[in-house]
Amino acid sequence: RQANLAGATESLELHRSIFEGDAWRNLPVMESLELAWQEYAQSQTTIPDLAENRDRRSRDAIQSFTRCLDDGVIPPPETLCLINEALCRYLAANGDLSLDEGFFGSPHKKHSSYAFACGSNTDRMEAFTTFLTVSKIEDARVSQVNIAEEFLKHNNDDETEPETFLRLWRRWRQASKKWTE
Repeated sequence: RQANLAGATESLELHRSIFEGDAWRNLPVMESLELAWQEYAQSQTTIPDLAENRDRRSRDAIQSFTRCLDDGVIPPPETLCLINEALCRYLAANGDLSLDEGFFGSPHKKHSSYAFACGSNTDRMEAFTTFLTVSKIEDARVSQVNIAEEFLKHNNDDETEPETFLRLWRRWRQASKKWTE
């Protein structure tokens, strides 16, 4: 992944360093965003901790954007700048780039995409990973298929075949490694 893309950890870190230092004062657009963000914080009944909202738990601009909005907080300027850059790159291509290419620099491939690795299915896949680990500790001889069958039963999923679920989980695990390393 390229360092200037919204889906790159390095990109968020670079932009964050601009705002954590004084460099933003020399860049008119960034200065106006930072000052507006600080003013917004001061206008709140409970003043948010701006350093905390420059959330170090977020691995990229997309996660920063969604976490902030889910928490009812305006995202920090570096996040907005990166999202804007990705959308401008997408729009400037006049339909020649997909959103995946605009945000991540690579064409969309479902089972290795950011959305597949970090989307709504993540909690379920992480739960299965934990369930599998604990099951293997209790009995190393039990097969992954049997563990998947038990997991699906505990989660009231009678529709999914254990083998199908395991294929999906393995693809998810590979995609997650790509986006979290």
